[in-house]
Amino acid sequence: MDTLTIVFVVLTASLLWVTWQAKRLGQERRDVALLAAVAGALGIGSVVSAAL
Repeated sequence: MDTLTIVFVVLTASLLWVTWQAKRLGQERRDVALLAAVAGALGIGSVVSAAL
């Protein structure tokens, strides 16, 4: 696996964890949605990086 792919996967996993924690702690919906959007973008980057 390429280094870029590993970085994207680690960042995606950590942002998913942070998003879940924020949701669990009752943070504002817009903050959780922003975290989820960034995690999704990194997830897409992971898929694209793995495909190349």
